[in-house]
Amino acid sequence: TLLAQIKFVFISDMMSISGLLVILSLLGAFQGLLLALALLSVKRGNKIANRLLATFVFVASVVIFGGVMLTTNYVFELPHLSRIHHPLTFLAGPLLYLYLKTLISKKTTFAWKNFLHFIPFAICLIYLIPYYFQSATDKLQIMDAERQFPSMRGWYYLRSTVLIAQFLVYLFAV
Repeated sequence: TLLAQIKFVFISDMMSISGLLVILSLLGAFQGLLLALALLSVKRGNKIANRLLATFVFVASVVIFGGVMLTTNYVFELPHLSRIHHPLTFLAGPLLYLYLKTLISKKTTFAWKNFLHFIPFAICLIYLIPYYFQSATDKLQIMDAERQFPSMRGWYYLRSTVLIAQFLVYLFAV
């Protein structure tokens, strides 16, 4: 089972620094999920801001979990979880920007034009849909090819470039 496999990774790597970082990252991701749930249950204050912050914390937790899956190579055991966090990375900047904008402006409504901030997320998700529907064997072959041949990593370079550009846009917007 998944829990038994995770316990094995923890026990076998517990004494190493990387094992400690994995444990701390997973605990942080779990704590983030709990914080997101707590923020969603708050009845007072700015509900839009609370929902945006809860979504941001949830996204950060999933991205951290995805990073742990990649760095520990656990993604090769559970290939259907590979790249599941990639579109979510494009939500962090817009969510944080909209959260700060909502706090500063004290607005209690969410305008439809704010959904334009989520276009990079939607494009990334649409691009990855064919990958998500592939079999585990096909995903393993793709991941193995990317690991062996750096020239096959075009997706990561493109995603990273767009993500850095998006980060810079939101950095200067704030």
